[in-house]
Amino acid sequence: MESRRHAERRGAKIIAEVAGYSKSMDGYDHTNLHVQNVARTTVESLQHPYKKEFQKPDAIFAHATSTQSGDRAEAQVFYTVFEDLLNSMPITAIKSNLGHLVGGAGAVNLITAIQSIEQGVVPHILNLENPRLNLEDLTVPDDPIIDHFDFVRDQPRQMNIDSALVVAYWFGGHNASMLVRKPG
Repeated sequence: MESRRHAERRGAKIIAEVAGYSKSMDGYDHTNLHVQNVARTTVESLQHPYKKEFQKPDAIFAHATSTQSGDRAEAQVFYTVFEDLLNSMPITAIKSNLGHLVGGAGAVNLITAIQSIEQGVVPHILNLENPRLNLEDLTVPDDPIIDHFDFVRDQPRQMNIDSALVVAYWFGGHNASMLVRKPG
């Protein structure tokens, strides 16, 4: 990762650019995320740095620990941030393909998002047989939020994406969110 000016000076091929990012630390819990704080962090990463307008990603690369509490909380974060916009944003998660890389999970997720932007393929979530299983009772109010999600399942999705949101969480309330996009 380097500045555009530096990359251009040395003749590097620019494959993606950071369009926004945010990080936070809340110390809320050793392993569980704080929904409102992570939602705020995510929104901050989607605010255009100069125009202060909301930048909607074309796809979401979830942290997705495949734990009941983690997946429920992350679903609540995405619904809090995007609400009905979720219907038009495919969500993927790569831990089912690779395992949990602990401190490297966010970096590998970011690399995967950049490759997806470059190649036009969003990887699918392995073994996601019933996304309703632990999320169906989440409602806002009386509206099952699971109905708003577009999970990439069964096979990779060929699609043109110009931008991707990548989220990562770490033990003790360390949170990060980054929006990457095609170079412009």
